[in-house]
Amino acid sequence: MPITKAHWKNNLFVIDEYDLDKYVSDKTGAIIEIRKQTINYNDVKLNDVTTLKPSFKGIAGMSGVPLIRNNEVIGLMSFGFPQDSDIKDSVFAISIDEIMVRLK
Repeated sequence: MPITKAHWKNNLFVIDEYDLDKYVSDKTGAIIEIRKQTINYNDVKLNDVTTLKPSFKGIAGMSGVPLIRNNEVIGLMSFGFPQDSDIKDSVFAISIDEIMVRLK
């Protein structure tokens, strides 16, 4: 997980320092699966969304990270399995096309 030093000041959460450098991936991968999924777990509830499964593993805390191909965002990392582990053997991104449709 990224290292972050922060504190509360009145009603504001103030980030003093953070280090994400060691969490930037220099690896490449491929999208090995594209499919519609309905997920209903404790903290993830998705209904009939297009997901992209990359060939790499992930870690807890990757949610919201962009999935980039040819300098374009093609999805946002969303969830992974096993759910109760910090290391995720399978991770999934929600297609950016799916996100854009639902934002309209």
